[in-house]
Amino acid sequence: MSRKQLISLFIAYTIPTLIGNSLLPLLPVYTSMLGGDTSMTGLYLGLAFGVLAVGTLISGWLTDHFQQRKIFIILAGVINIPALFLMGHVTALWQLTLLTMIVWFVGGISMAAVQILAGMCAPAAERGRIFGILATTLGVSQLAGGLFSGRIVDQWGFPALFMLLAVAQLALIAAGVLLKDEPGSRSQESQQTRSQPMGRAVWLVLVASMLTSTLVFSSNLGLTVSMTSLGFDATAISSSLAIAGFITLPLPFVIGWLSDRFDRGRLLALVYGAAFTAAVILAQSSELWHFWVVQILMAATGGSLSVGSALIADLAHPRNLSAAMSRFAATRWLGGVIGFAGSGFVMQAVGFELTYLSTALLALVAILLQLAIGHEPHQRAAHTA
Repeated sequence: MSRKQLISLFIAYTIPTLIGNSLLPLLPVYTSMLGGDTSMTGLYLGLAFGVLAVGTLISGWLTDHFQQRKIFIILAGVINIPALFLMGHVTALWQLTLLTMIVWFVGGISMAAVQILAGMCAPAAERGRIFGILATTLGVSQLAGGLFSGRIVDQWGFPALFMLLAVAQLALIAAGVLLKDEPGSRSQESQQTRSQPMGRAVWLVLVASMLTSTLVFSSNLGLTVSMTSLGFDATAISSSLAIAGFITLPLPFVIGWLSDRFDRGRLLALVYGAAFTAAVILAQSSELWHFWVVQILMAATGGSLSVGSALIADLAHPRNLSAAMSRFAATRWLGGVIGFAGSGFVMQAVGFELTYLSTALLALVAILLQLAIGHEPHQRAAHTA
């Protein structure tokens, strides 16, 4: 893969994650300003991640059908500019919900298109490294969003934050223009054999990823709810994200590099263990540094993006690559739907502490599923050549 292609993919993946990591810790605060309670906030975020999952899932079909990937990345940037600007000027929760669903939907399509294009371009022996580089966008966007989003909101309000994010979409459009699309031969093959089964190992990876994502997104909501109830301001809430982004910035790349040399499945199980620990600590958190530790552990689960993407590319047949990659990407957002929509109601029903002690069990199930795959040497990817 050329340096220009890799840089363009990196930028195209960074901008959507910057939107999410700048807004996600503060959206519960914004919804409360518009009159939403905890359950309404959870439902709102669940709807947003529901359309994100839908956008991610259909991205595989769209890119195969039109044999184009870069055009959807460019369109996402064009659509996001007015949508993000208007999000800063809403007066009712339903308006924010509608605009958020638009931004998250096109974001799902563009992010999956980037992953599909990376999977098609990356040589088999370098998949872990390539996806590791892309996964570091999570740390970069967490650091940038955590350092600046809370301060911007505290000093100039939410409209200023949304305006800056709208301007950032110009970088996404530029990256999309510079990307080189892959030939459509694989896509044509995929359309002819789309009924071919994914395989047991692929489905186990997908289910384990969704369970862990449910826990992580539920914890994201719980962290903001808990910090808000304890009196922390927007700057303090976003500071936990900045600390996590700074500390874990190189982690996805390192884990991706390791996955090119060791068993990817066992590395994934280790990453899922960080999510379990984060939920247990969150249930007892009361001091600012507690929330920093929780956010660092949750950010460490970003390593699952690099290892999981590389593992899916290893296990999936080349004719199923677009569908498998888009489904793996969608598991994160399906987890967001369940985590956000469910945790708000569960917190109100059984309390904060019991909610997060029980959701920690999801990570244990994910670890067992991942280990059940057994030893899947990454050299299997040779059949994709």
